[in-house]
Amino acid sequence: MKKAIIITLAVVLFSAVMVACNIDATLGIYSEVAQSTPSTDVVLRDYLGFANSKYYYLSDDGIYSLSSGSTKKLIASDDNRRVVGAFMESETRFYALVESKDKDKMGETTLLYSSDAGENFNEITTAAGLTGMLSNGFCWNNHNIYYMEAGALHEFNTNSSVSITILSSLSSNTETGNYAFFSVNETELGGTANRFYVLQYGENEPLMNFKGDSTYYCGFQCVNSDYYLLYKDTSKNLSYVYKINGDKIEQYVKLNFNLKFSKTQNATFYAPEYGKLVVKCSTYFDEVDLSTKKVESVKNKYASNICTADITNFKLRDGAIYIVGTVNSMLYSIDMDHPDNTPVAIK
Repeated sequence: MKKAIIITLAVVLFSAVMVACNIDATLGIYSEVAQSTPSTDVVLRDYLGFANSKYYYLSDDGIYSLSSGSTKKLIASDDNRRVVGAFMESETRFYALVESKDKDKMGETTLLYSSDAGENFNEITTAAGLTGMLSNGFCWNNHNIYYMEAGALHEFNTNSSVSITILSSLSSNTETGNYAFFSVNETELGGTANRFYVLQYGENEPLMNFKGDSTYYCGFQCVNSDYYLLYKDTSKNLSYVYKINGDKIEQYVKLNFNLKFSKTQNATFYAPEYGKLVVKCSTYFDEVDLSTKKVESVKNKYASNICTADITNFKLRDGAIYIVGTVNSMLYSIDMDHPDNTPVAIK
């Protein structure tokens, strides 16, 4: 009798485990996002945008859409390939830069294009050899910088007669909205001298193009045709906002709290409704009044729940609603028309 009971309990427990495994398999690895529970297994790399009532993002294991509590994998990063970068141009036009992990094609990249909101992707054969892509459409190789538009690759006129090397560190490229800041090394310059470019999406000529040093800039923001850079002085453990002035980069204000080195592309945003440059620091948000240069620190209101998180990027959704991507696989919305409100987790 006891033996029969033990066998019955074992069968019940085994069945329960199998049901749980089937549920996990059905929901997929990103079920944690749908349930608003941070995942320790995956890392969100970029929030891409909102369209078709869905949120799109790039994680370390592929490109996903999120809607009404459910997720869908559009392209996987797996044993055969890795998604290097992604860009959502419109509600229907999506791009993915994919790197091969096959032993015969190791490191070779392919640019994929979808005209049906990520349901099907096709290769853009004229874009071979790209090495990187930002989430606002800028991409590059060792010859030039480009942007993607209407399924085609467009080249910037960098006026460079020599080979350029886009640095792979965070200091090389930061994006915000339709703008990007690039630091490149031109072989004729040598040493530590770099050339800086400020680029606008859709324009073939750089807005700015000047020589400078290789200082580590880790954020970029455009405000009313003025350009600001974030900089951390590791020797003094201090952080600053710099401003591009003509062909020079000058210190603008010192931040109250230090910037945090992480995988973030851009840890700042400017909400016209709020009227301040908002900078994500290590444990606080610093707000910079650009007219008075006054810096105030915030850890509550719109910064609650995300002030200590590693943030991948901010993107404007609509009105004054900004979507925040965080490394721990969570998306939040913040309403800068009502900055006293706390962030809302997107499920």
